[in-house]
Amino acid sequence: MQVIVCGAGRVGQGIARRLAAEGHNIVIIDEDAVLVDKLSTDLDVRGIVGNGSHPDVLNEADAENCELMIAVTQFDEVNMVICQVAKSLFQVSQTVARVRSKVFREARWQDLFSQKALPIDLSFSPEALVGDAIIERFHTQGAMMSARFAGGKVQLIGLDMNEDSPLLGTNL
Repeated sequence: MQVIVCGAGRVGQGIARRLAAEGHNIVIIDEDAVLVDKLSTDLDVRGIVGNGSHPDVLNEADAENCELMIAVTQFDEVNMVICQVAKSLFQVSQTVARVRSKVFREARWQDLFSQKALPIDLSFSPEALVGDAIIERFHTQGAMMSARFAGGKVQLIGLDMNEDSPLLGTNL
């Protein structure tokens, strides 16, 4: 899959590293030439120095053939514009934006990220995700992992058990 990652900070580096390891064709865009050079060398990905919200930069990155645009710069508004430009001008099928500000995530503004407004398929806040994960782990102490589904009505918990646990082999 061809993926463009806009933003070469810690989040962008982590995403690019993981996707490159999975064999995807990655282009990383950032205004910091040193970061772009380091990542393109270390990860064997194509690097472009520039602002990912500019159409000419996305064109240089071959956004027309991109299947996934991931915008993780340090600015929420830039990430939103990157996704807008990718969808509107290059018809990128999937867009993801890091949106850290709580203001944008309030329920009363939920229609902001829609095909009629800002066509962003997925928005996320790493800080909120980490905070939620910490709280979830606190509530399920001893669990290796836990996840909630169906609006919190169903919880999946992973436990590490000893070989002599009476629960081993027991159907739930």
